[in-house]
Amino acid sequence: MRKLFAGAALAALLAACQPPAAQQSTPTEAPTPPAPVVLTEAEATAIADKVGEAVAAGNVDQVLALYASDATLFSALSNDMITTVEANRADGEAIMKLAPKTTLNARKVQVLDADTFVDSGVMTWDITKNGKPTWIVVRYTDVFQQQANGCWKVVAAPL
Repeated sequence: MRKLFAGAALAALLAACQPPAAQQSTPTEAPTPPAPVVLTEAEATAIADKVGEAVAAGNVDQVLALYASDATLFSALSNDMITTVEANRADGEAIMKLAPKTTLNARKVQVLDADTFVDSGVMTWDITKNGKPTWIVVRYTDVFQQQANGCWKVVAAPL
């Protein structure tokens, strides 16, 4: 029963990217905002896992959908700071060309408040570069923020 409840709660959180349904209220009453819901570490981890799943799928559009349009990122492939969707797309396409197979070496997810959590870790990307297999160790910190529509997006990703 506990797993069923946890699964339903997680499904509700992941569905939060959908526009909220209109609230019914009388013209003289202002709607009462819902109380903030603080994610559990497991719920935050499941949301953060979507980034790794999108990279593994090799779909740049799927990856970009997980980032806020004004996110600040740092490339794993260069020393560039990325502040535009176009630059994020170019970097994502360069990473996808390497077809990384990811091994997560260490990870810590920290829920900071109802609107923010951080996913930090170290991973190894097994890649093919210049026709030869090699690997890259990547240290990452993804800052997730809940958007006004309830959707969770990466707003900063310093590697």
